[in-house]
Amino acid sequence: MFAHLRASRYLIVRLNREPDNYETTEEKEIHGFVLEVYAYLMSVAYITPYGTPGSSTVPMDDFVTSLRTLQDYDCFGTFFGCGFTLFEKIPMIAELYRLCLADRAKGRVTNESLGKCNELLASIKEWKSPPPPADMAQFRAEHEITGEIYRHALLIYLELAIYGSPVVNPKIVYQIQQHVDKILSIQPDLNSSPYRCVLMWPAMMVGSCLIKEDQRRYMLEEWLVLHCRMNHIKQAISLLKLLWEDDDGRAYGPLGLHLMMEKHSIKLCMA
Repeated sequence: MFAHLRASRYLIVRLNREPDNYETTEEKEIHGFVLEVYAYLMSVAYITPYGTPGSSTVPMDDFVTSLRTLQDYDCFGTFFGCGFTLFEKIPMIAELYRLCLADRAKGRVTNESLGKCNELLASIKEWKSPPPPADMAQFRAEHEITGEIYRHALLIYLELAIYGSPVVNPKIVYQIQQHVDKILSIQPDLNSSPYRCVLMWPAMMVGSCLIKEDQRRYMLEEWLVLHCRMNHIKQAISLLKLLWEDDDGRAYGPLGLHLMMEKHSIKLCMA
């Protein structure tokens, strides 16, 4: 999938260099839709720290890390309807995760890296759900639930970037478990909702931190089973099982996913 994303990026970068001389409104909206599809796929592709050795990466473009530029298109919100400011934080955290890992390799996380992490942490904690798009008004409750799921999944991603690996402090494990429990308590409300199709990224954040057997069973038998006909979901399920079965203390969270992918020669893209 990363090869497809790189090829798509090449075409999209070329397309964005062209002047916006649309012959019809429909042509403009098709352009906007293509950009949003690519930006969404790029965002959810990050389930591990960015640029970790052996992992596949695609350059981060401004229109992926700052999705406001896509608001000029009337079709905006097809994928980011539950809150585009949440999605644009995924690649930001992936990059901060990389910086924190590099800092720890040198001895400690720098004040600059911690400052960026804490600023992002505050913005995620303060995030409030925007109104749903007009054509999704009937799904207001599901819209808000999806935003909350992403918000807590982002907190898992960022907090583990800050605390590092292995996670041995019981207070940190408890803190992460609070996010896991919250997500799993509200996710069932989306099983029959159109929003369920954008829940694979948070599923991997949650799945990578599951330590309770009943929650692991729920993830496999109730959440991921909704998408298990897709090959990359089958691969994701296999990856989670390998993670849960591994005795390595680092086999936890997004970094644990990377370690399992490296250990078992798996290249997984959630896009």
